[in-house]
Amino acid sequence: LLTVTGGSNINWRMWSSGGVYYLIAVNRENSASNGVQFTFNGSGSNVSVDVLFEGRSITATNKQWTDNFAAYAVHIYEITPIP
Repeated sequence: LLTVTGGSNINWRMWSSGGVYYLIAVNRENSASNGVQFTFNGSGSNVSVDVLFEGRSITATNKQWTDNFAAYAVHIYEITPIP
């Protein structure tokens, strides 16, 4: 359901609950990883992406979004499919 490109040092895990998907992504190295692209391949024509515990949202276009990771950064995304 998910493709991650541009971040060979990013480990991730995704699960769903009640029609909403959660993604935890971790930069496992002591260097920044910028321009990591995520592509959601699940249902819906697009998705809403909120970054939990950081107070920000990311605009997804065609179910794709890009984010930056500082060294050892952890991001937790809440992905809601939009019909």
